[in-house]
Amino acid sequence: MQRGVKSELPELGPGKGAQTSRGLRRRGLILKVAAALFAERGFDSVSINDIGTAAGITGPAIYRYFASKEELLVSIYDQLYRRSAEGAEAMLTEDLDDRAAMERLIDVQIAAAVEEPEKVRIVDREERHLPLKEAEQFRIQRRRLLGIWTDQLRRARPDLSREEVDATLHAVLAMINSITLRRADEPPSAAVRAHLRRMAITLVSMPAVASTPRQARPA
Repeated sequence: MQRGVKSELPELGPGKGAQTSRGLRRRGLILKVAAALFAERGFDSVSINDIGTAAGITGPAIYRYFASKEELLVSIYDQLYRRSAEGAEAMLTEDLDDRAAMERLIDVQIAAAVEEPEKVRIVDREERHLPLKEAEQFRIQRRRLLGIWTDQLRRARPDLSREEVDATLHAVLAMINSITLRRADEPPSAAVRAHLRRMAITLVSMPAVASTPRQARPA
């Protein structure tokens, strides 16, 4: 064994390559490429070699930054949930009225959907590929985020029943996230983003429809 070679190229454990600014940039590139491929083809259909080729490195070199393909997926989930949590928590610390706070949550979700559409699509459909421990942790985070949305909508719309609150939230989030399915070379324009915001605000502002009493049938 050539000791000189070993001293110049220290062996790194799996996922230990991002220890310099250059390594962090390379790690970020790999993550971005993996997100694009997972979103386009699905997690099962993408190999480590596919990711390496798209990132301009060999497949095995990825293991210097991520211990496995599953760890790449976990990192994608972690980044998106962290972004959403930071936006929601920032809203909670601000002195906003109920309507403005609801709009702030909508802005946070639109920003994620417009700026990181691949990650949103992945989080919507690839949970079954997460390791069990991480999958449970992300479910806890998702429930907490939905709890913040639910509590805020209840405060902004005390006229809505629990079922109506749940239905409204599912409709708003589904509508916002649907922008990630848009196929285009350019991200949505500022005008499209503003239009999406107006539609979301309209959904949470629509008055509840009073149920019509059933008329007695003639004998």
